[in-house]
Amino acid sequence: MAIKFEISRSLRGSFAITSATLENVYRHIAEAMGQPVSVTVRFINARTISTENLSSILSDSSISNHKIESIRLACGTFGDPTRSSVILGYSKKHPVLIEITGDRSFAISLEDNIVNELHGARSPVWLLNTHQWPGIEFNEGISMISLGILSTGIIAYVRGDWVFASGAYYYIFGFLMASALLGIFGHRLAPSIIFDFGIGATLNRRRRFTISIVLGTIGLGVLVNWLSSFVVPA
Repeated sequence: MAIKFEISRSLRGSFAITSATLENVYRHIAEAMGQPVSVTVRFINARTISTENLSSILSDSSISNHKIESIRLACGTFGDPTRSSVILGYSKKHPVLIEITGDRSFAISLEDNIVNELHGARSPVWLLNTHQWPGIEFNEGISMISLGILSTGIIAYVRGDWVFASGAYYYIFGFLMASALLGIFGHRLAPSIIFDFGIGATLNRRRRFTISIVLGTIGLGVLVNWLSSFVVPA
């Protein structure tokens, strides 16, 4: 008797799921299982559409008008000797959940194919998202504490520059600022999951444009300040 092998694996990271990525994951499951895959899309307005035809999902008008909360690709039901499912949008900390049941070679092979496909969609800067760090509550707490200390430092600086009498305070100030900003804006720089098709693609373009403007403005300000240090007053 063959031994049943079960895999339950979640992935951390910041994933941009395009229609091509979704189609490839669907294909890996369908080819491994040898039968159609059920696709269920849940939107943030609590509406859900489900079908075995992925193309019809991607062409549905709901994709163009409503933001997606999660997508589940599943084949087989509980109790079947062989089954598999992939949930995208599982949680902020673990945006991907993979579950596979079957014989050892089948399960490991399908897992490798799915993971490799999704790793190709993972952002290289995903660690900017503090939700992906171990101990999410701890890191959010550190960010808020840093923000509080930073605010106190700014008030002290405005009231008197004695706070920065030593150069070490500048490093402390910079660390606290980076920690606070990363905790507040890191998940916007590298969201846990983006469905980069339909209205999701439009929202992603707007997000990237806004980030580029903000970072460009900050970079320009730093450059101007640095160049001004070379200007000798008359």
